[in-house]
Amino acid sequence: TRAVRSLGSAIRQPAIVAMTAAASTEDRIACETAGMDGFVSKPFKPERLLDVLASMRPESENESADDLRTGATTETNSLKP
Repeated sequence: TRAVRSLGSAIRQPAIVAMTAAASTEDRIACETAGMDGFVSKPFKPERLLDVLASMRPESENESADDLRTGATTETNSLKP
């Protein structure tokens, strides 16, 4: 994470989510300090990861976590009558 973040604006910075069995407040702070954008601890639940990823999307990309789960997008939603 630190290596990716050290590249700064030389690259389009990806969202980085920690997925770990370590779930203490200290562990979460360490991940944030390292430059991670989100944190998901075990037991792993796909819905939780989708919620974290959805919370990172720019406001202009308004798909919800439910849309991500079902594969719906703004484009497909606009086709509905």
